Amino acid sequence: MKRDKLLFYDIEVFERDALVVFMDINGNEVAHFWNNPKRKNIDDDSGFEGIPSLIKGKTLVGFNNYHYDDYILSRMLNQGANLPEYIKLENDTIIRGQGSGRDINAAIHSLDTMQQIDVSKPSLKQIEGNLGISIVESSVPFDIRGPLTADQRNEVLEYCRNDVRATVEIYKLREKSYFEVKQGLLAMLDGSDRDRAYRWNTTTLAARVLLGKGQSKPWTTHKVPKKYWRNVPGIPSDVWAMWEDIFADMSAATKKSKTIKAFDCKVVFGMGGLHAAPSKPCRYGRCKHKDVASMYPSAIVHLNALGDATDKYDGMRKERIAIKHTDPVKAGALKLILNSVYGNFRNQYSPLQNELASGTVCVYGQIALFSLCMRLHEAGYKVINANTDGVVYVDDPSLGGVDEQISTKWEQEFDGFKLETDAYKQWIQRDVNNYIAVTEDGGIEVKGGDVNKYHVNKWFSNNNARIVQIALVDYLVYNKPILDTLLENRDKPLLWQFVLKAGSTYLRVEDASGTEQNKVNRVFAAMPNVEGVTKLYKIRQDGGRVNFPDVPERMLIWNESVDDISDFEKIIDVGYYMTLVENKLKGWCA
Repeated sequence: MKRDKLLFYDIEVFERDALVVFMDINGNEVAHFWNNPKRKNIDDDSGFEGIPSLIKGKTLVGFNNYHYDDYILSRMLNQGANLPEYIKLENDTIIRGQGSGRDINAAIHSLDTMQQIDVSKPSLKQIEGNLGISIVESSVPFDIRGPLTADQRNEVLEYCRNDVRATVEIYKLREKSYFEVKQGLLAMLDGSDRDRAYRWNTTTLAARVLLGKGQSKPWTTHKVPKKYWRNVPGIPSDVWAMWEDIFADMSAATKKSKTIKAFDCKVVFGMGGLHAAPSKPCRYGRCKHKDVASMYPSAIVHLNALGDATDKYDGMRKERIAIKHTDPVKAGALKLILNSVYGNFRNQYSPLQNELASGTVCVYGQIALFSLCMRLHEAGYKVINANTDGVVYVDDPSLGGVDEQISTKWEQEFDGFKLETDAYKQWIQRDVNNYIAVTEDGGIEVKGGDVNKYHVNKWFSNNNARIVQIALVDYLVYNKPILDTLLENRDKPLLWQFVLKAGSTYLRVEDASGTEQNKVNRVFAAMPNVEGVTKLYKIRQDGGRVNFPDVPERMLIWNESVDDISDFEKIIDVGYYMTLVENKLKGWCA
């Protein structure tokens, strides 16, 4: 997507006023349009006449515009029906959750930065909070009666500009990982599809690229290879019985699991894959990680899970490997197709739906991984983690490298699976889903909710108190005192913030004195002598107060940009964050 063809936009709507702001990729305003506040009938100048020429040949980019702004903009473009009262009616209908019921104007070609952003579906204000930028709400209420004053218009305009700038930043953060991949998928469609498919999500696009306008033929029974069915040493009969129940009723698949003890680990079988780890937190020296390369795609090919489309799918798999370094955009699109098929097997709205194929692929993967774990254990290796498509075990040189012999034989038996090996000089683990791995060259790899913000901000989900994870990991890996890490980072307020959002089921947010606050607020744990310290509550529909979970009792609300905070080291309650780190450490092996 050519950046000079992008126009970022956002809309604000009131009873008698409506505004749309457009910016370029650099966050520079290109234009903004208000309706004419003096307009008395449809023959007067509406104020929106300059929009068609501005957006011609451009791709508009918004946030949640596929469900809101594109419809409002269509109304603005609709001469004769773009009076403020009509626009407000359209706005209210959408806000009530009734949708628009109208077509998008043909002049609008757009991308939505919210599309598939995160399962938590964060609001724009929540993301702005995570980014550390201003989340100050406009003081002009959206239900204000009558036309806005000049001062109110100026305030709303600046508020709208901030939201468009945030949309630009979100696009840039997702440009490579999402929008270029989506463009790669669109390029694989024929022209008739491409003209309307730009609004589809990537899983829908992937299915269309793979099947065309066809549909998979769902299986009527599972197809786990007969030589393995009820014939894998170490898997007890009640696990097989569970799988039989699942195959008989796939609608209950995600609710069923069985836990056993094997290879000195607690082992969980279920439709989320195999998970195994020792029952207590652990720390080990040199370890190896045997990972099955593209496990589910490989199983899909081996089991012919796509029927007539399996050969095409396998061709895509091989092409991706061949062009990985020469055509990264297409390679990324192919990777998405390969990885989306398994999830689409369980998607009732996808032409790829085939629930028994999903179950078969998952069970076959668990059989294969369990077998590898058992063989390593029986040869004398200590297994410390098995998670869906890989196993981690302690490297024991005294065993003479028999693990590589086991791996080779296992690959020969489970045709289509190939193992990739990573070596680590240290492995620190809380449980199967939370660990820290130190590579041979000193790099740190992390996984799990306790540590996954160590390297990066989570802009689109929970980015709260990232400093806690940094201090935790540095203590566990380097034995660095927690207080040292905290004190060294008091010049980075973004690491210390909590962004609190009250969901739509709550009436409002108020502070300890009962004063209403924003629905989304940025707070810091503050020293008791800091001016303005309070506590925020979510207010139920019946007026009852509800605490935000896992947040400080003494809060400083700061909804301006974090770059504007002065004397932060005198504000922040370092002791509160130190307690958070110490409490987290209780779940780890110190």
